[in-house]
Amino acid sequence: MRSILLVMVGCAGVPEPDVEAMPADEVTPEDADAVDSEDLGEVLHDRDLQPLWDAHCTSCHQYGGGATFLPLTDAFPLLSQQDSTQTDLPLVIPGDPENSYLWIKLAAAERMQMERMPLYSPVLDDADLRLVRAWIEAGAQR
Repeated sequence: MRSILLVMVGCAGVPEPDVEAMPADEVTPEDADAVDSEDLGEVLHDRDLQPLWDAHCTSCHQYGGGATFLPLTDAFPLLSQQDSTQTDLPLVIPGDPENSYLWIKLAAAERMQMERMPLYSPVLDDADLRLVRAWIEAGAQR
């Protein structure tokens, strides 16, 4: 098993988390797998997910940001071809969200005793989680 020490650096322009402002209805490990992703039709990365990353993730996950080890400004090549730097799990296993590190970090981080993403923002809403899950379940196509 790989072990990598990560030092979290504050993202440029991103305030420290305000625990009081975090939503009370945060997705828990128990209900994360229950997010229904059926009936969404075809979900494509560039059309459906890149805007999600741009809105919620690229303030840190960009070249020159606090999380340069995983820049999401053009996320597809990285997500589809790379293992996590924090575990032995691939970032995305097409067809298998429960074992995809991306899904775990977005929806079920507590299960692995990790910080969930996005780190300094509220959790993604159910509609966004459904998109991510549907994309992974359908084979993680560009």
